[in-house]
Amino acid sequence: MRLEEIMDLEVPLIRDDFLSAQLGANVSYLDGSVFQTRTVKDLRNAHRILKDRKSGLDFIVYYDITYGNSGLSLAFCVTEEMEFDENKLGRLQVYHRHVHSLVVVPTGYQDLMADMGVLNDIVCERDFSQPISEEDIRKTAFEWLSRKKMEPEKWIIRPIVDPDQPGSGYHGLGEEILRQTNNPDKVFVPYGNGETGLGIYRFFAEKLYNREIIKMPKIVFVQSEGRKEITNKSLTEDKTRTAYIAFEDIVKKLQAQGKIDVIDVSEEERDYEYNLLKDRITLEKTSALAFAGARKYALNANDNVVIVNTGRSLMYEKRFLH
Repeated sequence: MRLEEIMDLEVPLIRDDFLSAQLGANVSYLDGSVFQTRTVKDLRNAHRILKDRKSGLDFIVYYDITYGNSGLSLAFCVTEEMEFDENKLGRLQVYHRHVHSLVVVPTGYQDLMADMGVLNDIVCERDFSQPISEEDIRKTAFEWLSRKKMEPEKWIIRPIVDPDQPGSGYHGLGEEILRQTNNPDKVFVPYGNGETGLGIYRFFAEKLYNREIIKMPKIVFVQSEGRKEITNKSLTEDKTRTAYIAFEDIVKKLQAQGKIDVIDVSEEERDYEYNLLKDRITLEKTSALAFAGARKYALNANDNVVIVNTGRSLMYEKRFLH
């Protein structure tokens, strides 16, 4: 599947009578399992790589700091961006674009990715309880490029997250929600680095500004207690911020202005939702956060609610909480 095809995918919004009865509102969920890696991260990553391609940028190592499906998606999208020609023997041999991926995973996780046959260019392990610096990322990338005799000085090392346009890769999810609903009242989104929720918020905010909709849905960011603990530790220590909290300031500002809500969900609340739904819906535990958040939130019987199901992780869900 080419990157352009990913951007053209229609993401179905599924009305669920069981969830509606459980939560006491009109509930639908956005199903991210249509993507190649079964996660909406494909949308973000394809958007970023295509944007750079159209700008004429080459010699790029994209990096991501991830517990699982985001790294799988980055590896997939980068692989799709490699273009080859057939020689006279019909063998793919000529490599056109210079694009690679660097995925940072928690200590002890690298072997699991290798076991699954994921063709990441670079996978490195780090202690996720500590902030991970850009200097560390660049050094790791340059060492790998040097070993491959790729002249590191030619290469741009950049996060797959676009810091200048937070959430830009997820505008399409807002569009899919609006296309398939008559402007929902509330949208629940798992809160990792905040990109997915910010992309949906920006889409609806722009529609409201342009008077294309008459009301702004409440976007609810649902975070795990573990994420909250890591975020507070990183902010308190005032060290180099990881991509995990890249947009924390923006989210906090919107929350303080009453434009979005942020709620916390315990491990027990998340696991209850996951076990309730795992045989009915393709989801991972991160996605279960959003469903648990909807159950915890005060919903009205007439509310039209959308839950963003980011997809299914191909990782070993029992090993890590996120």
